[in-house]
Amino acid sequence: MPVSASCRVGPGRRHAGVTLVEMLVALAVFAMLGSLSYRAVAQMSALDMRLRSDHARWRDLEYAAHRIDEDLLRLAPAQQGIDTLRLGRTARGALQLLFGVGMTPGRPAATVTLSFSDGRLLRSTASATETLLDNVARVDWRFLHAGTWSAQWPPAGAAGDTRPDAIETRLHLPDLGLVTRVVALQ
Repeated sequence: MPVSASCRVGPGRRHAGVTLVEMLVALAVFAMLGSLSYRAVAQMSALDMRLRSDHARWRDLEYAAHRIDEDLLRLAPAQQGIDTLRLGRTARGALQLLFGVGMTPGRPAATVTLSFSDGRLLRSTASATETLLDNVARVDWRFLHAGTWSAQWPPAGAAGDTRPDAIETRLHLPDLGLVTRVVALQ
């Protein structure tokens, strides 16, 4: 069968197709681009998960700080003979707060306890216990009274029915380090 003139390759004609080597080079380039794109998407996904985790931790910390601040600011005003704030003598250092003393006739005072147990910061009332924050190494309380910070309340020489000028909450967190909050009460 004779070959037509249009299919013949001569000195003035070029091939109109792609060689096998060119095809392999193109496939290798596309494979590298695909691999790099996959790695970039995987890294972005891992970063997104890490950012979500960090955001959740900061949100939990903010919630705990807000609840503590709210409780401390609701502390009943100092009244003669009524102990409105007590720091437990246990190793856990439970802080017990008394609310609403003498504010509403016929209504009993409410007690809230802020404590640390098994790596958790807890808030307890007569009806429920709530975990404010997980993954806590230690909780410390300090009290400002008459210009002096004290780790105990009431401080030596002060009556139990007095209120501190400020309360400092120190949360030791393994992932974030030391977080300190000071709430002025006066």
